[in-house]
Amino acid sequence: MKTRTAFLAFLSVLPGRHDDFLDWHELDHRPENHGGIGHIFHSERFVLTPRGRRELAAEGPFADPGQYLMTYWSTAEPEQVTYDMAVLREQLAAQGRCGPINRDFRATWRHRMHLAKGYANPAHAASAEAAFLTNHTAIVVTVGHYADDPRWMAWYDRTGVPALFRDERVTAAYTLMPQVTAAAEPFVHLHYLTVADDGIGKAIAEAHASGPGARPRLLYQAAYLAQHGGQPRFYT
Repeated sequence: MKTRTAFLAFLSVLPGRHDDFLDWHELDHRPENHGGIGHIFHSERFVLTPRGRRELAAEGPFADPGQYLMTYWSTAEPEQVTYDMAVLREQLAAQGRCGPINRDFRATWRHRMHLAKGYANPAHAASAEAAFLTNHTAIVVTVGHYADDPRWMAWYDRTGVPALFRDERVTAAYTLMPQVTAAAEPFVHLHYLTVADDGIGKAIAEAHASGPGARPRLLYQAAYLAQHGGQPRFYT
């Protein structure tokens, strides 16, 4: 696949700072990353609906990961993405343009992850290499740790995802894994939807609780809406 790395960041924005944060992210941060780093070819922001269903961890960063999820997709390895984004940030900081990072929000969890596997629903035209670039309305994010048992992962790959694809509103799925040097970090599953959650998140949760062998220990699962051009906005 073209993609080698997906950078994910969960962000918590302070009350009263959402408009400033969205303006900065939409008009400054994302354009500079695309324009200044040649291997970043796609990014997207997702927003959690205030009353959306969430399965939260008891403690740690996924006990309250905030209101937003960012994704950046790159053709480079995670180490190169880390370096180039840090260099760009220093360049912008020298211009006084990194204030919102500390003023408006905090990153509750972020990681540059390997794209381990992509799946595309055969009911749609796009391949797994491109499905996340096509139109979608929402995404269901699952974060967890695999058990030391390969049977569940094989079941998810061969049975679990194809079963979810029987619902044509689920267009694609992606498995992201941490870098070898950060093996204690969790996996992330992304499931792309053509509609708002509408019960699909429950089916995805049931899939993670099914299958043979030792199942994953889930830290977090939630449905987000794709936020284009700053819309929709739920927070002030």
